[in-house]
Amino acid sequence: MLAADPTRLGQLLDDAKLFEPRHRDAVHGLLDSAHVLDEAQRRKLVARGLAGGRSGVRLAALDLLCELDGPDAARRRAGDDTNGTVRRWTAPIEPVQATLL
Repeated sequence: MLAADPTRLGQLLDDAKLFEPRHRDAVHGLLDSAHVLDEAQRRKLVARGLAGGRSGVRLAALDLLCELDGPDAARRRAGDDTNGTVRRWTAPIEPVQATLL
């Protein structure tokens, strides 16, 4: 839904609050569609994802934070997390592009 209408981010985040805790990783799906958002909206989504209770959501939010502010900022944030998996987060590896000689 977010990819189809990025203006619905606020509504979708509010709707995600209504889910039971075990289903709140709906924010993960929003993070997957963050490419359609402007920077301010992506930052709002990162903040929401980092505050989430599920480690998978926080990991996805760290990936987006890395895109926005670089790997050092994301590593610092990951290092403060209570979950060991999140603390061990590493920056996604950029695909190496082959060059023709």
